[in-house]
Amino acid sequence: MTDQPPPPEPATVRDQRRGLSVLLALVALLLTVAGSFLPLFVSVVPGIEGAEGVGITVTGWAAESDAAGLPSLEEGNVLTPFARNGVMLVVAALLLGAAAVLTGRSIKTGTTTLARSVSVAAAAFLLAIVGSIGMQAIGWADLFSATGAPAGPGLGYWLIAAAAVLAIVAAILVNLDPPRTPRPRATTQDTSTPRYGFPIPADPSPPAQT
Repeated sequence: MTDQPPPPEPATVRDQRRGLSVLLALVALLLTVAGSFLPLFVSVVPGIEGAEGVGITVTGWAAESDAAGLPSLEEGNVLTPFARNGVMLVVAALLLGAAAVLTGRSIKTGTTTLARSVSVAAAAFLLAIVGSIGMQAIGWADLFSATGAPAGPGLGYWLIAAAAVLAIVAAILVNLDPPRTPRPRATTQDTSTPRYGFPIPADPSPPAQT
């Protein structure tokens, strides 16, 4: 008895996975774009002699403060070392959009090679950005800790972190589709018969002794 390969996965299951992957990629795209405009890092520098503290907010595009008269980011104040991560987050959003489009097309065409590659690239790229911003946040916290200011990641950072998780799940769903099952080879059976007539099975039992 020969081992038969497992039957191919039903098309409806594959379509559901790819459809869910498209949805997750689009949600990750929206979270990434929104997160770039929301605070990635926040801190409140305590005031001097009872004055109110100064709130500092760093987004993917600028660093702002609620203190009047504080120079802008371009004028070279203490906030200048903060990197602008907005451009890289937009690139990640574009990759997620491309992954969603290619995955959606694969539902009709059945070809997932490009969709799989772009989905993995988008998830890896966004995860790298999240890790980079996380390292920046650690440096920001160390910088402001010298003044006794509480500092840490903001809402925008947690949104892009959630987007990275969704992007990873979306890439996994696309790559879960197994390759096409090869057709089983035809097995041959020994059905040889005499040239004329029908085969007569031989009696394996020995003749009875008299």
